[in-house]
Amino acid sequence: MKLVPSLTESDVKECLIFHIAGPMCSWGESSVGNYRPTSSHPTKSAVAGILAASLGIDRNDSERQSSLYSDYQYIVVSTGQETELIDFSTVESSEEPNEERSILPPRSRELNRDERNTILVDRRYICNGYYSVIVIPESTPRYGLRELKDALEHPHYVPYLGRKSCPLAYPMCPSVEKLDDLKTIILSKSHIPFKSGMFSDAGYPREPGALNVFSTCKLDSLGGYTQHIRRDNNPDRRSWQFYDRYEYEYQVVTE
Repeated sequence: MKLVPSLTESDVKECLIFHIAGPMCSWGESSVGNYRPTSSHPTKSAVAGILAASLGIDRNDSERQSSLYSDYQYIVVSTGQETELIDFSTVESSEEPNEERSILPPRSRELNRDERNTILVDRRYICNGYYSVIVIPESTPRYGLRELKDALEHPHYVPYLGRKSCPLAYPMCPSVEKLDDLKTIILSKSHIPFKSGMFSDAGYPREPGALNVFSTCKLDSLGGYTQHIRRDNNPDRRSWQFYDRYEYEYQVVTE
């Protein structure tokens, strides 16, 4: 995996920043059967999906989809004050409900059977999620930052927050910024639209003492980090499978 160990020493001179929020969102984690969890912040596949929808890239266009995973590093900044909502719904299943069975077969196998039953599904959503996404190009990307900016301002397909039932509440307000000092950009540019007079009713929480930062690459300028393994990288669209990657979590003090 390519890293950007020190952005001030790299050849990258600009980055794209955009902002996403809504009443509810769902950033799907690995799930099988009746438990559908969510991450607290947008996954790499979610960010790539929003960009792909805005650009008008179809799901079965593997080549252009893959470029959104390989050509950019992504950084997500959140307030860390999100809350989780649990929703229960019923769906068709090929197997009888069984209290001792916590994991059910894959959905594709369920629906291929003749006899179906009903199971109760536990779906998780995030409320009060306010996010800023920083897009950093690797070498020569397929899509320039200004092309991405134009697409986010005038999306081809309607972007949504993980599920089609979770629409955006506010414009994404993309901007191309000079990439001088990453920490300064995070502190000065994150969540700006939600705190402006234009969105005075956005319900943005009281200024947090620290921002949570999740990155696809190591960021030496932010100090210590916690490393996670996420399965949301470069999907194979034929089998709808994702691959593992590392995610680096930081905290940036705002005071």
